[in-house]
Amino acid sequence: MVASEQQAHEVDVEGAGTYGNYIHGQYESLVPLLMYHNKLDPQAAMDRASEMVHESYNSFNKAEQALYEEVEPEQLENVKAYVLACKDLIMCNLHWSYGLKRYMEKDMLQKDGSVIFNIRLPSGR
Repeated sequence: MVASEQQAHEVDVEGAGTYGNYIHGQYESLVPLLMYHNKLDPQAAMDRASEMVHESYNSFNKAEQALYEEVEPEQLENVKAYVLACKDLIMCNLHWSYGLKRYMEKDMLQKDGSVIFNIRLPSGR
């Protein structure tokens, strides 16, 4: 993932101004929160957010395996089906979120597969 201050701009969400990143004095996404609270530049915040996703993925997989070890054998298939449904819901949410113009502009996706996230902190912060 790539973040660039030169390419930063305010996100216009269907005429709602900067609603996508900043509402009523609150940061509304992880990257600006990491930038603000940890004094990170945009790329460092994107890198940290990416690390957090990988850490969560690994933790989820470990928890899944631990769960399977604790389940009674006769319930294992039901539990596996439930976990698969949870995974499907997570993926559906990601596809929906990043498939909407509100969250992902066409110019953000680069030919090499990387994504440029445009970030701008509110002035005075």
